Amino acid sequence: MKVLVVARYGEDITWTQQLLDDWTPRIVQKDVDLPNHGREPTSYLHAILELYPAVAPSDTYGFVQGNPFDHCPD
Repeated sequence: MKVLVVARYGEDITWTQQLLDDWTPRIVQKDVDLPNHGREPTSYLHAILELYPAVAPSDTYGFVQGNPFDHCPD
């Protein structure tokens, strides 16, 4: 399984609908899934703790901001 964890606070995340078929987005929304305290690592840790019981050694996880294209246009 491949999961892309997206740390979001109001960004447009429609780009996640265009992920390759083998990637599953897991959106962590500040003020919905957890309080708006901290930065992206808080969202990543939240997702890790939530997903940890189902993690297999063959799984791949990616972690990005809600709008990663400011840092990587491609």
